[in-house]
Amino acid sequence: MKYRLLQAIAMSLIIMNGTELYAQVYQVPPVVVSKDKVRSSNGTLCYSHFVPEKQTLYSISKAYGVTLEEIYAVNPGLKQNGIKKNSIILIPVKDKLPDPEEITEQTTLESAESGQVEEKQQISKKIQEVEKNPAEKGNDVTAAPQKNKQQKDYIIHRVKWFENIDDIALKYQIPADYILQFNGLKGKKVKARMKLKIPTEYQPEDFLATKEINSEENEEVNSQNEEYEENDGKERDWFNSKKDISILLNLPFNAEGNPNKNSMDLYSGFLLGIKDLDNTVTNIDLSVYDCAKKLPLTPGRVSQSQMIFGPISSSQLEELAMLQTGSNMLISPLDPRAEKLAGNFTNFIQAPPCSDAQIQDLTKWVSADLKPEDNVITIYEKNNSSKHITNFNDIIMQSDLNSKFFSYTILEGRNLNSRLDNELTKNGTNRIIINSENEAFVNDVIRNLNILLHKKNQIVIYCTSKVKSFETIDVENLHNLNAHMTASYHIDYEEPETKKFVLAYRALYGSEPSQYAFQGYDLATYFIGLYTRYGAKWHKHLKSHPVQLRQVTFDFRKTENGSYLNYGTRRFIYEDNYKIRMIK
Repeated sequence: MKYRLLQAIAMSLIIMNGTELYAQVYQVPPVVVSKDKVRSSNGTLCYSHFVPEKQTLYSISKAYGVTLEEIYAVNPGLKQNGIKKNSIILIPVKDKLPDPEEITEQTTLESAESGQVEEKQQISKKIQEVEKNPAEKGNDVTAAPQKNKQQKDYIIHRVKWFENIDDIALKYQIPADYILQFNGLKGKKVKARMKLKIPTEYQPEDFLATKEINSEENEEVNSQNEEYEENDGKERDWFNSKKDISILLNLPFNAEGNPNKNSMDLYSGFLLGIKDLDNTVTNIDLSVYDCAKKLPLTPGRVSQSQMIFGPISSSQLEELAMLQTGSNMLISPLDPRAEKLAGNFTNFIQAPPCSDAQIQDLTKWVSADLKPEDNVITIYEKNNSSKHITNFNDIIMQSDLNSKFFSYTILEGRNLNSRLDNELTKNGTNRIIINSENEAFVNDVIRNLNILLHKKNQIVIYCTSKVKSFETIDVENLHNLNAHMTASYHIDYEEPETKKFVLAYRALYGSEPSQYAFQGYDLATYFIGLYTRYGAKWHKHLKSHPVQLRQVTFDFRKTENGSYLNYGTRRFIYEDNYKIRMIK
């Protein structure tokens, strides 16, 4: 069953009992008044305005204080063809813009949401300096050497993600082929952040003369542009090709029975992630399947999609992996147990952090904190040969920590202090790694270490985040021992981006986002964002794009058979002022 984005959002607004539907009114994006100025073909000084999706010509005219006819006058063909999203139109400059304070407020808001305005203002300021004094130009606005009459003054234009060469030509009212020849380019393809020289003076008779421009003039700009070619197109303006993105989302909604709230929350967060990608994604074809009872997919349907999210369970993921026939990637969204599939299948991505991630991060953390006079001790439960404890100890032994290993049973804990005290150093810090998932044992270790603190021992403990879920642990003891924890998931509600997500989720769905909603949002913004940036080979850039998002950190490593495991973790410290500080 297919849903385009807006259809999918409408479905997600259905309350879980299926009896009510809340309608949302789509608000037109605020018009941000541009400060980029260019000359139209008839010599009129104009603003260069970028048109986002859903923005109307009427709202643009009101923001700039001009009439529709004045806009039509400097945009030939606009009246017949209409306004198009992601296009650039010219707006005649008036002596005074309407409601400057309101416009400034809108500009500030847009800057926070898109990060584009500040760059536009900086470039605009430099262009204005050129207009006032062409002899003085900044770093991005430089003068061409005046070696002969055919060499003209020019400014440097940084290609934005939404521009192609035709957009740039329209902006400056110069033929696209002339700009290409002026820059010594053979094709029409340009990339985001690429630098183009734009002549400040242009006459039609100059068109053929550009072939004779001294090649040395292009050398500096071209050398800077080579950086993007060498990096395999990392700053690729992929949107010029207007490609569709076909995505499959498979979740156990159980729509025919008692609906699964966790799946619905993940789906809602996923949709909000896509919504936030609207400024960078052209066409998304999202197909959503309810796989609560069985997997309703065929190899033919799977091969038609570039990216597949879910199902959740490892058994259904394995079933779907066996249907893959093309180069598309299957993404495991939630189940940690699905990690084992990465060793059996290619084109598989395990989005939840793998089981070894926290342990490896702990060893790195201790190693980074370690001073020559410090002491490292790993404490684990005697006679417990669980896979977790064995694997934990193996990773520590393979590291460069040179840790001591100390074990005991809970029954021995009452008479443990003197024995453990003999293992501690009095000169430096004792960095204690707790290797256990047994709540009773961990509680006993922390209790004994707190007693030893009173003997003026310096102690810091390192453990996984499972410890904070133990109800019997006295939180004050964690602060006393300056507990250092690693976690697979953690939400910092003080982060501005987290607050922004929560407010947007409340406004759209009328409820609070759960951890599943955060997970869905992170999945959509990260993976679809990579696809739109790099195209079909997006997965080849996974290792070079570690990032902390709202809830999860993505830091991928490639397996021997071509799949990817996530080793991203979060670090936080229980400080002595009863605060918990997340490490960036």
